[in-house]
Amino acid sequence: MMDNQFDRFDSGNDELNELLSSDKIDSEEREELIKAFTATLIDNPLGDGKAEDYHSLFTTIQINYVDRKITELRSATTPTQADDEKALGYCSRLRELINLFASEGKDLPPIKNTRPEEYESEIKKRREKEAELNTLVENDTKINNLLIQAQKYPDEDICNEILSNLEVLKTQISSCKEQGFSIPQLRCNNSKEIAKVVNKLKSFANKRDNLYRLMLETDDKISELNSCGNYNKQNLKLIKSLCEQQNNNIQQCLSNGYPIPELNNKNPSDSISQHKHYVNMVEIDSKITTDLLNANTIIQYKKAIENCDKQVENIEVCLNKNWAIPALANNDIQQVKETVQSKIKIKEKKYKVRLVIISVAALAILVVMLIIVFTVKSHEGKSAFPYDSAYAKGQNVESVQKGLYDAGFTNIVLDKDESGWAKEGTVLGISDAYDKGTYYNSDSEIHIKYSCEGRIEVSDLLNDWHSRKYTDVISSLKSAGFNNISKTKTGILNDSQKDITAGLELNGIDYHNGECYIPTSAPIKVSYYVYQISIGNDSEEFLGKDYKTVENTLKESGFSNVRTEEISSGWAKEGSLTKLTVNGEENYKSNNTYDPDAQIVVQYSSGGRTNATSCFSDWQNTNYSKVKANLDKAGFTNVKMIERITDVPSNDELISTIKINNSTFNGGECYIQKDAPIYIDYYVCKLKIGIPSSKIKDKNYKDLSEELKQKGFSNITIKRADDMYHGFIGFGDWFGSWGTTEGNVKEFSIGGKTEFSKDDLFDFDNEIIIIVHTYEGEGNEDITLKD
Repeated sequence: MMDNQFDRFDSGNDELNELLSSDKIDSEEREELIKAFTATLIDNPLGDGKAEDYHSLFTTIQINYVDRKITELRSATTPTQADDEKALGYCSRLRELINLFASEGKDLPPIKNTRPEEYESEIKKRREKEAELNTLVENDTKINNLLIQAQKYPDEDICNEILSNLEVLKTQISSCKEQGFSIPQLRCNNSKEIAKVVNKLKSFANKRDNLYRLMLETDDKISELNSCGNYNKQNLKLIKSLCEQQNNNIQQCLSNGYPIPELNNKNPSDSISQHKHYVNMVEIDSKITTDLLNANTIIQYKKAIENCDKQVENIEVCLNKNWAIPALANNDIQQVKETVQSKIKIKEKKYKVRLVIISVAALAILVVMLIIVFTVKSHEGKSAFPYDSAYAKGQNVESVQKGLYDAGFTNIVLDKDESGWAKEGTVLGISDAYDKGTYYNSDSEIHIKYSCEGRIEVSDLLNDWHSRKYTDVISSLKSAGFNNISKTKTGILNDSQKDITAGLELNGIDYHNGECYIPTSAPIKVSYYVYQISIGNDSEEFLGKDYKTVENTLKESGFSNVRTEEISSGWAKEGSLTKLTVNGEENYKSNNTYDPDAQIVVQYSSGGRTNATSCFSDWQNTNYSKVKANLDKAGFTNVKMIERITDVPSNDELISTIKINNSTFNGGECYIQKDAPIYIDYYVCKLKIGIPSSKIKDKNYKDLSEELKQKGFSNITIKRADDMYHGFIGFGDWFGSWGTTEGNVKEFSIGGKTEFSKDDLFDFDNEIIIIVHTYEGEGNEDITLKD
């Protein structure tokens, strides 16, 4: 007996030691196991055979302890992640213990948590909820941080990232709402308004960056032309065009409030002067080269020295203005001058020798004169042209005319020209190409085109015109006798330039400065700056805003002629702006500018409106009667229902279109008067049988049933007539059911109607009853109903 008791003790002690060494058992549970084991020994010191089964004791203590801990954790108001980890561990142990009791065929002690998997599922769902809400808040914080960054400096990539994250945020909020989660306080839940702001910032960044890109490209082209080494009039024309474009770009930057980007050529006008100076240097360099190659007289060599002196002055200008000196064929001008001067000395020595030669040549001249006399006689009736045609251009007309008369030409026609800026009496060209020294008929008709008389030099009148008021410029011109002056406006946002002359066009040519001679009747166009105000928004951006706020904003901006109009139509919210026109213009951009007294009309939605948005929720997929009931319940009194026939069963009783206040409604917010006219067009599905009732009985019931289903009829009942029987012996079925075919229609009705034409319309769900010829008790087993 004693040995048996000690064996039981040893077995219990071993199991207890094994449990105490397990990392699943905490200190509190260890104490409870030790106390229970000790109490058992105290209660049964002699081992009389009534000692507790230690294994059952330990499993009971464990399952009660684990059950108690799970109950405590489930009652926690705000369980932590550590609590959930503990609970999952306890649930796993509880499930193992329950399975142990079941495997040993023992009854469970009374515990509260008999289904630990339910609590595990609850923990899993709570964790998923927390994870989803944390992701929602993190995305909201990210959007807010990106928005702050974009507002400091608009960037297209950041704006795109915000818009993408807003779509994710909307999906996250929708998912949380569908799962019944309480949405935490968010800073970016108004995704529609934030998207508007972000799209504006994106548009601003796009316009600014495009302008910057254009400016930098233009600046690179200007720098490239000024350093290319190919300086000619064609490139000068190109650089003028680029600089004019860059000036416009800079003005656009200033107008839009953009900072000017870092440019190599900050003042485009200086770039024009630089390139023009280089062209002049290259031309002089070419002349020096030509002089060195072709010069043969002292005069020609002296001309080369004059060109060298001009080049020295040009180089000094480059040095003074920190311009790079272009690559020149004659880069050492001083050396060139010394070379030319040495050649002049040689020429002077040779001159003395030539005097002797001239004396000898005098005799030769006499001979030549005789030859000339003979030549003159051979040219009778002809005259030698005194100069090339090109030479005459730019000369005085009287001088050219006299030269031609003196040469013997008798038919000279003067063509007066009023265009251009040339000084009066200046030859603009000769009609044909004439070569100097060539003989032409003396009576040849020669046309000389020249600048007309009565021209006035205007450069003094227009001195510093860029900084003068246009009225002063016009006054100066009128005082000088000019009488064909027109003026045009050029809008500018800076009122400090108001009334300053913006541009001049004289005789059809843009004027900047320099000599200019024009007739007093020449057309003169004077453009001047006028102060204008930016409208501030694209036309569609005004829509839906509070009209009073818009009105006040426009007036504060400086617009003085703003009036409002109340509009009773439409379904916009009371007091919201429905249309804004400027001088009758409905479509405009935010950077459009207008005179302060421009006529601005602000139309806004009238008062007395009720929010009917919920009445039309998902109306495209809602039964018309529900929408009608919603409107009736909301108190709308002027609702008209219009039936539209359709042959599509799925559209039955769905709404086709809605018109509110005489305009088609497509969805969205809707604020209207209680008596506003509302027209609801809805579908009613009506179908044609396609066969007259008189021919139905000729058809097989299966074929007929399939045709009806394909047409859309859905409520078809087929019944047996059991009206056929087999004939007498020897006569067969022919005699028994003469004139009747098994499976053909005996009777047919739709909606209780038995007579109809093939084009009659019926509701698609009208009850159709088909009674079929059948043998009683046999055949057509698919028909179970009997008439």
